Amino acid sequence: MIKVLGIDHINFVVKDVEEGQRFWNDLLGIELSNIVERPRLDIKACRSRQIGEPPKETDITPCLTVYQPLTADGPEARSLAKRGEGVTVVVFAVENLKDAVEHFKAQGIEPFLTPEGAAFFRPGDTHGVRIQLIEGWMYRKGLDR
Repeated sequence: MIKVLGIDHINFVVKDVEEGQRFWNDLLGIELSNIVERPRLDIKACRSRQIGEPPKETDITPCLTVYQPLTADGPEARSLAKRGEGVTVVVFAVENLKDAVEHFKAQGIEPFLTPEGAAFFRPGDTHGVRIQLIEGWMYRKGLDR
């Protein structure tokens, strides 16, 4: 069995990142960072700080990432055109990524592993939700901020 530490972050794709940034701020008071271009990922994105009060066990709460495709013909743009706006991935922090990947494989769910040390699982294998696993709270250590 794997140990899930919690949800690290949730990604939302939108047609207009500035509008998405305003929406989350105006609707729930969630302040998102300055918008930055990330050409390697083909996106323009902003991210919230942690949302809510962290539980004592982890001292971590999830955050939101809102992004739009940077180019009109890249994979993110094609995905947005096909699926529309909404949640694109839920990122779970796990205690041991290798064990978690093996657990998924034992269930017949194959990962896509990234050089940065994350594992993605296709929505078709996970009831329509794209799942990403990361070991520990790597994004809290400034690796993706």
